[in-house]
Parts: sequence; C-alpha cells; structure tokens
Amino acid sequence: MAINSAALLALLAFFLASIATAKAREILNVAKLGACEHAITGVVRCAMQASNCEPEYIDGAKNPNGERWYSAYRMEQRGLESCSCETTEVGSCFKPGKADIAGGSGNVEFRCAPHSDSCHNQDGESFGIANFAMSNDEKCGCSGFGDLSLNELSWKTLYGACRSPSGSKDDYFCAYSPHDCEGEYSWVEPNSVSGLFGRDCHCEDTHVGGCVGGFQGFLCAITEDDCAWDNFHHPMPLKKKWGHSCRLCKAGDDNVSPSVSFNDAIDRETQSKNLGIGAILGIVAGSAVGLSLLMLLMYQLVKKISHSRSHGIRRESRMKDKELKEDDTVLRSEDEGKVIT
Repeated sequence: MAINSAALLALLAFFLASIATAKAREILNVAKLGACEHAITGVVRCAMQASNCEPEYIDGAKNPNGERWYSAYRMEQRGLESCSCETTEVGSCFKPGKADIAGGSGNVEFRCAPHSDSCHNQDGESFGIANFAMSNDEKCGCSGFGDLSLNELSWKTLYGACRSPSGSKDDYFCAYSPHDCEGEYSWVEPNSVSGLFGRDCHCEDTHVGGCVGGFQGFLCAITEDDCAWDNFHHPMPLKKKWGHSCRLCKAGDDNVSPSVSFNDAIDRETQSKNLGIGAILGIVAGSAVGLSLLMLLMYQLVKKISHSRSHGIRRESRMKDKELKEDDTVLRSEDEGKVIT
C-alpha cells in the first residue's frame, strides 16, 4: 500500500515544528493538579498533593471521611478535568494577631500557605485548614486569597525559595517546598524571601518538578505522587538534565512564563551536555524518525516523478504510433485510388 505524500509532508512538518518550538514550549509548562475523591460519596475536590487527602484508615480503623488521591493524569484518563493552581484551595499559617491588619480576622492573623513548611514556627505560626475569611466567598487558594471562582484576589499566596550558599542575590529560585532545594541549595521561608532577594515569590514565579519518561513522556508535577510510570525530578535537575522548566501557575491570562521578565537560577541554567542514556536514546530515536520520514518522502517523490515521466513517454509513443498508422492508411488509400483510375 503506497504511503500518501501529503501525509508524509504533514508528519515531517510536525517533526520539524516540534524541534523549532522546543524552547517556546519550555517557558509555557504549567503544573496540572490532582484531586481527592471521597471514598464513599465520590465527591471530588482539588488538592495540591496526595498528603492533603483524608486518610482512608486512621490507626487501623476505616475513616468514614477517607479520600483517594487521583493525579491530574489519572483524572484526565477517567474523563475528568484536571485541577489548576487558580482553582485549588490551600491551608493557612496563623497566629494571634490584630484585627486591623491585613489578613487579620478577630484576634487571628493569617496568610495562605500550601503546607506547614511555609509557616514560621519560631514566630508562633501554626498551619491548618481553616477559614478565617470575613466572607463565605473568600478562601485561601494556591494563587491567593479571595473569591477563587471569579479569580478575584485580595492578595497573593507567598512561596519560599531555594538559595545557593554563593551569597549572590540572584543565585536562587522560587520553590514550592524545601524538598525542591537539592544539593547546595537551602530553603528560605516565604516571609524572608523579599528581605533577601528584593521581591516575593508568587505561584507564577514558583518552580515545581516534573515526571519524565514512561508512557506520559513529560509533565509538570509537584511531588512523585503526580507520576504514574515516570521518574520524578525536582526543579533544578529537571532543567539541568532534561531541559524542562515548570511553574506552579501561569502569569496572568497570556500563559507566558515570568522568565520573560524575571530570570532566576533555573531560568539561567542550561541543559547539561552530559545527558543520561534515556535522553540520548530519545534524541537518537527522534532524529532517526525524522530522517526516516525525510528519506521516505524523497523516495515517494522520486517514484512519483519517475512514474509521471514514464507515463508521459508511453503516451507520446502511443500518439506517434497512432499518427504513423493514420499516415499509412492515407497512403494506402491514395495508392488504391491510382490503381482504380
């Protein structure tokens, strides 16, 4: 069965476009979030990570409020829409405070936070899932505090950072949790980021890890619980080894990474030349596919041109034969006329 040249052209164009836009895709990677599903009622709520779900068993006894974790990938497999930072509620860090300050409600001062590592325990802050809002429509979310359904925020949720011991003010990157600070990098709590680096870390600045390999290829992830068959990589090795950079949420409505206007340690990092065997095999396989498509396309085109030429020659030959036969018929007719006369 002959392969359609148009289909080959389309495949080749897709392959070349994938290579040409690899860098563009890199700055558009934004994490999709999973959800917790009530084991009995089936009610689904968005969550940052698996540990946010109510355990199905507590001290060996079945928890009536137990929940199952579903990653964004598994949700989409089930036909459900995955969650995003903008639609996901989080907890808060709170302590006794004044009612007239920002984030104060009665005698409690609070700020939105995704986990306990975002709280300043030495300052008396505690982490919890509690609603200190003055309105039922206002909640703490991954992106900020306010009406999450309308994306109307009073203030943004603060995130921490990973700092290099080099002492350079620019040698850091915004991070989701201390686990993302690998190697020489150390964790900086959210409230300390602005004082050290001159700016806060919000969700659009915050780097997360990713799942690489397996059936999924690549996707952004907050923890290893987001990976199905893949290997989880924290932000810096994800960029160094695989060339991918992921953010917790998009910047505004244009889905453009803040790295366009703000370059941190990960944005400045280039992909390592010492690629792993998986990366090398991926590059070789991709190149082989592209080359094979190109060669197959050229073969089909040459074959088509050759066929067209052969067809043209045969047609021209048939036309000449026809003309010769017609001339021969005319001559015979003329000779017969002479003989009769």
